[in-house]
Amino acid sequence: MQTQAVLKFVRLSPMKGRLLADLVRGAELLQQSVDLLVELGDRLTSLRLRLGLGLIALEKGDVAEARRRWSEALALSSELRDTWTIGLYLECFSALAAHESQAERAMTLTGAAEMVRSRYAVACPPPLRAKIEQWVAPVRDELGTRSEEALARGRSMSLDAAIAFALEESSPNV
Repeated sequence: MQTQAVLKFVRLSPMKGRLLADLVRGAELLQQSVDLLVELGDRLTSLRLRLGLGLIALEKGDVAEARRRWSEALALSSELRDTWTIGLYLECFSALAAHESQAERAMTLTGAAEMVRSRYAVACPPPLRAKIEQWVAPVRDELGTRSEEALARGRSMSLDAAIAFALEESSPNV
């Protein structure tokens, strides 16, 4: 059985390397697109593409880079008052908190994203929602019944309070 596991790892290792190379190349192309859009003055579309740069960083395990990308984007979303991207970035910040084992923070941000979707009738694309749910589910399970309390806190926030909460620096234990 152990031999089969080793053989499977050996077969999959080159594939993981190709996937990582694809992520790196994808990030390069996405960044070029963002730069071009900014140069053309299309801040809104560039804002929507920045989401992918943070997702790629998080997939690669670079939480700091994802946070940097998404912080810049959420600040711009706030400035433009684009509720669709604000909701998306709140979802992303919930994933960041989950990655950092900040369960209550992750669930509060999930609740804030739900508030935006409900109050402003905006939707999170199903593939992104599924990916974020995959990251957040373990911390939801960890919190158990306290999860609903954290969700309720997020749902009760104003838009500006939710943005400020997402952007504030927090220690890994918060």
